[in-house]
Amino acid sequence: MTASNESPVYDLPVLISNTEFLSSNDSTLNKNFNIKNTTSGTISTYSHTNGISDYLKQKIPGLGENIEDDHDKPSDVNKDSNGKITEYSVLRAELTDIQDQVNTYLTELMAKEKESK
Repeated sequence: MTASNESPVYDLPVLISNTEFLSSNDSTLNKNFNIKNTTSGTISTYSHTNGISDYLKQKIPGLGENIEDDHDKPSDVNKDSNGKITEYSVLRAELTDIQDQVNTYLTELMAKEKESK
């Protein structure tokens, strides 16, 4: 049971199809990317690859790691007058989810490539 000030968790529509990377050179690199945040309780526009880039940290001394210092930080999800998460917020969160997975995978591939040299 949820507390009186909390909204019940509900399923969100899947607006973006799951996608995959298919390498034409090496099938062992193939990777599926699936939407993970599928309920109102897990949806987020933030991800672990969000944040201040290393480039900006080098250019602006003392910028730090705090997401609140990031001028490009994503906005929170929006809700309509009925308290439901808006379709645009679902779309933005799903894009963030897939982008985060792709960023993580690309970082892994680049690290492996660097190690092999």
